[in-house]
Amino acid sequence: TPGKAVMSLERRDEVLQQHGFFHGGAVAFLVDNAATTAAGTLVDRSAGSSVLTAEYKLNFIAPARGAKIVCEASVLKPGRRMSVVEAKVFSHEGGEPKLCAVALATIAITEANAS
Repeated sequence: TPGKAVMSLERRDEVLQQHGFFHGGAVAFLVDNAATTAAGTLVDRSAGSSVLTAEYKLNFIAPARGAKIVCEASVLKPGRRMSVVEAKVFSHEGGEPKLCAVALATIAITEANAS
């Protein structure tokens, strides 16, 4: 859907921290990818535009447990040079999604031939 992206990460040992929760870095990776993808759905790729993360603020609300984590990202304010994206991460344990992290990201829109 334009302006939205949903991505998930399955539980495996490589993405867990010492207490058996999803590592904060794995959660951040998912937020970064989902936020840029959501913003990227609104840029004109035929003109050579692309997206890069400029910054994000991530709040961990609860431990990310369960079989997988899912990030739902939505563009709050699209822009010509920058877009603002909200991302929510849910852990799925026992069939019930639980909010475990929220983020607000600024995504830069790059032009063709920009370095």
